[in-house]
Amino acid sequence: MIQPILNVKTISKSYKNKVILNDISFELYKGEIVALLGENGAGKSTLISIITHLIPQDSGHVLLFGKQKFRKNDRETIGVMLQHSFSLSKVTVKESIMLARSYYSNPLPYTELLSLAGLKEKEDTFLTKLSGGQQRRLSFSIALAGDSELIFLDEPTAGMDSHARYQFWQTVSHYQKKGKTFFITSHYLDELEMIATRFLILKNNSLTFNGTIEQLREKTGQTEINFTSSIEASLFNDFTAVHSHSNLGTRHTFLTNDINTFINELIPYLNDLENLSIKPHSLETLFNQLSKGEN
Repeated sequence: MIQPILNVKTISKSYKNKVILNDISFELYKGEIVALLGENGAGKSTLISIITHLIPQDSGHVLLFGKQKFRKNDRETIGVMLQHSFSLSKVTVKESIMLARSYYSNPLPYTELLSLAGLKEKEDTFLTKLSGGQQRRLSFSIALAGDSELIFLDEPTAGMDSHARYQFWQTVSHYQKKGKTFFITSHYLDELEMIATRFLILKNNSLTFNGTIEQLREKTGQTEINFTSSIEASLFNDFTAVHSHSNLGTRHTFLTNDINTFINELIPYLNDLENLSIKPHSLETLFNQLSKGEN
């Protein structure tokens, strides 16, 4: 039986009598890329801080690689990229990478980490002179410095341009194939949809979903259909499988919980339709539906 590398059991946390996390439980397995989703203030960063032993929980416990107690040497098993980049004055890129490597017994080579940061031309540059995107890439390379098995990434691509974000996720995929496990939060849901193997969704202080995007689509049970047609919109009122219908001029958009029934009802009118498209919901749409309690 495959054992999880991370086991979060019934974690709860409150601040000043305000519940932040309530009875959170889940597991992570080697080689996964798991995305943690939630609206602002849902407790994502708090949960990561608890798992990485930066702050204590009120109840419940965390098992990292089967251990509940987190000793000094155990820190080598995880890497952390926090939401906000650090920027030390009078410290260069090279010095920061070398400092990070010094904390581990078997770190990745300096040249590999410098290449990961994409800062070969700036290794003697002070951190305060780096752009926001450059600082994020440096933070990522430092999170990987110890060749750790489990890496936490909190809003990793904030401040990066689109090209840098693409390269970043290519790098994450590369290290996943080498057996690394990633636990990620990000507001770029389109990126997470492409990279993550599983999704956790926090809502109302609790974990409301734990599964793949296919399972999330099954949970909402909806498909989006678009087409243009001069058919009178009221004709579609008799369709039985329509969850919602909107139209702007001749452009129609439907959501259905039963795509097979909907298509059967649509077949008699196919000759009157143009630009027909049928697509599953994006992660962003699914998340928004679940966050708002829609089905």
